[in-house]
Amino acid sequence: MRTLLALVGLGALSATLAAPPPAAEVFAALPEATQPAISPDGHYLAWSERKGDSVGVVIFDLGTRQNLRVLGVVAGDTLVSLGWQSNETLLMELQIAANHPGPGRQVLAQNVASGESREVVSRFEYLVAARTTKPDTVIVATQPPNVTTIGEAGGYTHLLEVDVRTGTQTSLREGGKRTIRWFVDRDGHPVAREDWEWLQNQYCVYAIPGNTKRELLCRDDSDPPTISGMLGDGSALVVLEANGHSHEAAWALPLDGSHPRVLAELPDADITSVFLDSYSGAVTGVLASGLGSSIRWLDPAAEQRYTSIARAFPNLQVEPYGWTEDGSKTLARVSSPSAPPVYYLTDFKTNKADIAAETYPGLAGAALGEVKEISYKSRDGTDIPAYLATPPGAKPPLALVVLPHGGPNSRDYLVFNALVQFLATRGYAVLRPEFRGSSGFGDAYREAGDQQWGGRMQDDITDGVRALVAQQLADPHRVCIFGDTPYGGYAALAGAAFTPELYACAVSINGVSDLPAYVTALLPRTGTPLAHTASSSSAARVEKRIGKPGDPILKSRSPINAVANIRAPILIMYTGNTGLLPVQGADMARALTAAGKDVTLDKLPGDAWANSRVRAQIFSEVERFLGQHLQAN
Repeated sequence: MRTLLALVGLGALSATLAAPPPAAEVFAALPEATQPAISPDGHYLAWSERKGDSVGVVIFDLGTRQNLRVLGVVAGDTLVSLGWQSNETLLMELQIAANHPGPGRQVLAQNVASGESREVVSRFEYLVAARTTKPDTVIVATQPPNVTTIGEAGGYTHLLEVDVRTGTQTSLREGGKRTIRWFVDRDGHPVAREDWEWLQNQYCVYAIPGNTKRELLCRDDSDPPTISGMLGDGSALVVLEANGHSHEAAWALPLDGSHPRVLAELPDADITSVFLDSYSGAVTGVLASGLGSSIRWLDPAAEQRYTSIARAFPNLQVEPYGWTEDGSKTLARVSSPSAPPVYYLTDFKTNKADIAAETYPGLAGAALGEVKEISYKSRDGTDIPAYLATPPGAKPPLALVVLPHGGPNSRDYLVFNALVQFLATRGYAVLRPEFRGSSGFGDAYREAGDQQWGGRMQDDITDGVRALVAQQLADPHRVCIFGDTPYGGYAALAGAAFTPELYACAVSINGVSDLPAYVTALLPRTGTPLAHTASSSSAARVEKRIGKPGDPILKSRSPINAVANIRAPILIMYTGNTGLLPVQGADMARALTAAGKDVTLDKLPGDAWANSRVRAQIFSEVERFLGQHLQAN
């Protein structure tokens, strides 16, 4: 930990223009220190620490300022979260490696004094509540004891109370055969559950007072709401959905069966996530994400904590991350689009702050790109929001990399992004368009992307490039499009195939090139348990978002059928997983080669993005490719 003498901003991370840009390995490295957690009494601090591809958990004694323990994580497993169950017990949630018998998640209770570790949540269970008013107790939902495959029973039908010291289990409640989630109050008493009856294609939420069951809502499961927690008084569930409004809002769904009421909403942005109290589990605030983001607090104490810390870090993004039970010490995640996250531990009694964890210490002092919100007009007059990063010290017109996000019903955020900053430090401007189909801007905006792969969504990306060229911010002869994941990689190939005059190069990682084949692969296969619901559930969603396999327009919008149009050199990367996507990457490369086009094909390990060495290989190969085909500023 690095100690600061007072509450200060991120002066240590300010850019030094004279310094050369950090190496690709620095940007490609996975975050070094993350997930700090402070014990309720403020005596211990724990965090995840990465050295190369090895991960450990450090337990630090704030009194002696020494490491008490360093715990290893089994290679291949992923540390999902850390949290204190009590002053003596740290909970570690792990994602078990896929090649392990019975892969899934487990939770270990680590006694910091004795060093003893005990499994309190097994692979076929999930943690409902990490803390209740009953000491040393967690609440766990489990599948029936004869289950050998996750999901075999269709749900988590049993609710248990587990003593973290002894492992003793006490049965609390049994649900329906298809119960998938439970909700408990602060005392650990069950108050509600979610059921998914996939045989009937129905999703329901029930209040469960005593031994009764009261329906709160039931609907077709194609569009279930997101239940994010409970209000602090335990009277209602907090639900995120549009519910007939233009944007997703936060709603209170009362457990007494009365009508839902709006807790928070904005006219131009979706509410996408919530903040939870680590002691009560209650929802304390909600995050609204349009082009920017804002917090609406529901709990005055949480708002006061946030305001106190935010004043110390002006013009930076501050996220409360944990606090002691008495509120005297608080962890906060502080960052900006041009500064990687740093976790600060502030002590309000001494008015001092410590750097508790740094995600990218190798970037301290580096000159990074400026990132700002922009918007531009599409060809039909729609305003398209976007983020634009510009290289430090560079002047337009700039070499441009267009970076469409995956999904496509996903989005980018105005936060630190290592890939964006890597490209910016190499002299490239980076455009990230929030094309129609992106989430966070209302249901109508997201649904405007339905069945628009290669259509309206691609046009929105194209129009963003042309807008920057028209404003003389981008050099029309030095533009490359770079996409990852099925949709992002598809958009890169589609850009090269359908607007060949626009791009000097294209990079596609795991991109789709054959839309009919992709849709066919997404549909439930005949003979599987869900095959009979294909026409009403899974298939309906796929066809609504992309289209039917036999639609002629999907064939016409498939880059593999338009290789003759392509002029730009193409870099295709794909992972070694079995299935459709690797075949599409290799098939697209073969088609390009047969047509005499300039193509480079790289096969990557299946865990490419989770492996620092492979990530560095990807970054370096992209840097080489861009340097060959674009002249950076």
